Amino acid sequence: MMGFYHHHIATALKILSGYPGATPFEFYIKKYFSLHKKHGSKDRKIISDICYSYFRTALAFKKELNEEILLNSFFLTHPAGHPLLLQLSPQLNHSAIESVSEKLNMLHIAPEMLFPFYRLLSPLFQNQDYYCSFLSQPDFFLRIRPGKKTYVLKKLKEEKLPFLSIHENGIALKNATALRDVFVADKEVVVQDLSSQQVLDFLDTMPGANNELKLWDCCAGSGGKSILLFDKLSGNVKIYASDIRESILKNLVQRFAAAGIVASQTFVADLTLPEPSITHGPFDMIVCDVPCTGSGTWARTPEQLVYFTINQLQEYRQKQQKILANAVSFLKENGILFYITCSVFTAENEEVVQWAQSQFKIALIHQQAIPGYLQNADNMFVAVFKKKSP
Repeated sequence: MMGFYHHHIATALKILSGYPGATPFEFYIKKYFSLHKKHGSKDRKIISDICYSYFRTALAFKKELNEEILLNSFFLTHPAGHPLLLQLSPQLNHSAIESVSEKLNMLHIAPEMLFPFYRLLSPLFQNQDYYCSFLSQPDFFLRIRPGKKTYVLKKLKEEKLPFLSIHENGIALKNATALRDVFVADKEVVVQDLSSQQVLDFLDTMPGANNELKLWDCCAGSGGKSILLFDKLSGNVKIYASDIRESILKNLVQRFAAAGIVASQTFVADLTLPEPSITHGPFDMIVCDVPCTGSGTWARTPEQLVYFTINQLQEYRQKQQKILANAVSFLKENGILFYITCSVFTAENEEVVQWAQSQFKIALIHQQAIPGYLQNADNMFVAVFKKKSP
């Protein structure tokens, strides 16, 4: 067995050494395994585990790559003993059940070394629990659509799928839970991270609209936020959705169809350009889920943390400011705008909010960093603006 585990370590070293960082690692390693059929399913699982363990700790080891570091990484990211450690490092395996703090001390690693960009964080994330959250994969979450809760919970129990109810309509499941043959996606449940489910919670504090609201989801992506807003407003909304990619808008239309939603209009728009041609405004409400570093999701894709450079922050901030400036110009007087990121960096969050307040006639009525790491979820930020009267 020891030979097998040495082989797994050697293979992981080969894969990691050849990974350029330009593409998501999940695609890179899938391609590697498709070209090297000799690895069985158990082999692939262990080798992948070794690689992801490395990404979760690579910055603490200054990106050095060798067998000892892979074993130390595996040790830090596994809360119990494992046959690989038992065979290759019995001492580490014996201590695997210790707390994360004790394990870090054993290896002389300060928690902030796991996230060396900690000085750039929004205040809510400047703590040891956040830094250590990178050592594990966040959970898989579902949001139950209105009127489907009894059916969904019954179905989960019938299928004997372990789950945890997080809030009224939020469900946490183990990663890699197969649901394709259990639920109709977007009709009964929406695959949506727990923090993403909370970014529009401010709507719960607002009085119900007497008239149908005109909404623009200006960086719509595949439409998850629009479906959430549709549900929160009980369908009393006309949705206009745009993105820079025609292909992803086609995906949005398909998701809307499954969800029983008909968009008033979908259109391609690049809001980083000056004076974009938008003929459908003004709008009562705008959801501005801007492109960002995605740092709030890096526990799911830890390779992005390893290859992140501070220069990217300024690039994203400039893009966010351009998008926000254009979006505000199409907001009605007294209209509401949601500014949303999946970032943990002040430069993309609080600093953009301060900039917007200094540039436009808008009032900040709500601001919140969402610490998903406390519930093994992603981390997000949301600010809500109201457009002032002239």
